[in-house]
Amino acid sequence: MLSERLEAARREGEGLENLTFEDEVWDALQGQRMDYDRIRFIRCQFDACDLTGADFRNCLFDGCDLSGSSLTGCFFKQCELRDCRGVGTDFRNSHLKTTRLLGCTMPYANFSEAVLEDTLMSGGTFRQASFMKAAFRKAKLERVDLQGAEFFQTPLKGIDVSSCQIE
Repeated sequence: MLSERLEAARREGEGLENLTFEDEVWDALQGQRMDYDRIRFIRCQFDACDLTGADFRNCLFDGCDLSGSSLTGCFFKQCELRDCRGVGTDFRNSHLKTTRLLGCTMPYANFSEAVLEDTLMSGGTFRQASFMKAAFRKAKLERVDLQGAEFFQTPLKGIDVSSCQIE
């Protein structure tokens, strides 16, 4: 179970690596400022979990529910979020680098002041999401539903949104 592994890793001053968690449910899990490397989360439910400041590298979130969780200030590198749900998930001040969000449903998610670098968002729904003051660097958006999304003070120069639904 993740909570037990997190506690052991904290005691040892280490991160978690090369693990798979499948069909687990975590309620208010405290996984802040931890390193997660090559972790596979399959159909896991993160219910109002706090993962603030975590470092995710080469991780897979497949069919997970991240709704109401805080991923504020996280770093994602070469990660994939596939068919995930995330109503109101907080990604503020996070950095997503070479990360893919595929088929995700994340209405009301908060990406304010996040950096999306060489990141692909494809086939998902991000209605009413906030991208206020976000930075899109070499990001690609393909067939994404962005109806009602907020892009205040977010430069979109060079970002092709022609296949996206905006209004």
